[in-house]
Amino acid sequence: MPGLISNINPDIKVGRALHLFDIAWLYGFFSALFIFWGLSIVWPATETFVDKPVLADETASLSIDFPSNKDNREGNVKEVVVA
Repeated sequence: MPGLISNINPDIKVGRALHLFDIAWLYGFFSALFIFWGLSIVWPATETFVDKPVLADETASLSIDFPSNKDNREGNVKEVVVA
């Protein structure tokens, strides 16, 4: 970490390695990006796959009748099943 050492104590001479500290975040970002991408290609997280997409047309046509508080107190709750 020559750039960090030079910033803490300017008397320590690190030469041209001073600029390596400036691009470390860029190297870290892209190396993490490519490692994550590569691991996702080799071992994809299959539990995050969607079985069937939910489209806007399908959700607009659903009408769900939720029970009111009065029905809940009387025990007359209707079961709502959406397939």
